[in-house]
Amino acid sequence: MTHYAIFAADSLEGKHLLEALSEWEAAPTTLRLYSAAAYDAEPAMYRGRPLDFRPLEEVDFSAVDVAVFMPGKPLPQLVDAAECEGCVVVDAANVLSQRGDVPVFCAGSELADGAKSVAIADAVSSHVYALLAQLPTPQRIDLAVAQPVSSAGSNGVETLAAETARLLNAQSLESSQLPAQIAFNVLPLTADNSADIEHNLATLLTQGRDEFAQVHCQAMLAPVFYGHCTLLRAEFGDAVAAAQWREQLLASDVFRLRDGNAEALASPAGLQGSETIDIAEWAVDRRDERVLRAAIVADNLRKGAALNIIEALKILIKTDT
Repeated sequence: MTHYAIFAADSLEGKHLLEALSEWEAAPTTLRLYSAAAYDAEPAMYRGRPLDFRPLEEVDFSAVDVAVFMPGKPLPQLVDAAECEGCVVVDAANVLSQRGDVPVFCAGSELADGAKSVAIADAVSSHVYALLAQLPTPQRIDLAVAQPVSSAGSNGVETLAAETARLLNAQSLESSQLPAQIAFNVLPLTADNSADIEHNLATLLTQGRDEFAQVHCQAMLAPVFYGHCTLLRAEFGDAVAAAQWREQLLASDVFRLRDGNAEALASPAGLQGSETIDIAEWAVDRRDERVLRAAIVADNLRKGAALNIIEALKILIKTDT
């Protein structure tokens, strides 16, 4: 029997992970949930039964086989403690990624046999990697990213909903849980946010290979609940084979290519019910035949941390047991 501990499982990503775990054929039967707000959190539902949240100080890693850290506030001391006890550690909170001595993983990438600790890539770098993994490795990648408020957690979603309602009813805004008003507005994200995407994508593209890719990213927070939009500029060593590469993508069920007409426009609103990564504005740069431009739109929750964690566990648990 495998004993799981999930940290920050009360987050939006945590709820999606619990749903995905309950549908997994190797779903854990022993599962404990931990939260920094354990005393205020409502029980979570897992496989038809409620699970209470436990405070962080109650965790005993000697009784844990798999420790999963969801996106949110990094918990480096707990990550270290889990590793010291020999747990399989899956970290989506950016502790192991920044440490740089473990692989960065997303669905579609590889893990070496015997790996016990893995850093989970963010949704943006995961989806850009899914596209670029089908192509030759670019020399330089530039990204402009519009992140949804759900990337800031439940507070982001609740803040956008509340601010929008108040402004539409000609009411003044209350103090925001975000750095500034987000309704009918756009907020620049911190340099650290962009740097995390740069690091994760560069690592995904080059780990285990004798290659190097420059990645440059600028990110903003947009007044959208779910789904990110990423504008990609990728510079290759040779001329872009746009038509050939497009046929490769069409042959995959991971992607949905949108031609830009009104019925098939790539946007977060168009993701409803879709499990694909939408690709649009697919074109060779008119000034440089070595440059590919595209827009990438995908669900940051259903196709983000939860999916990546499940795919990592399928490999880690198989190699560890």
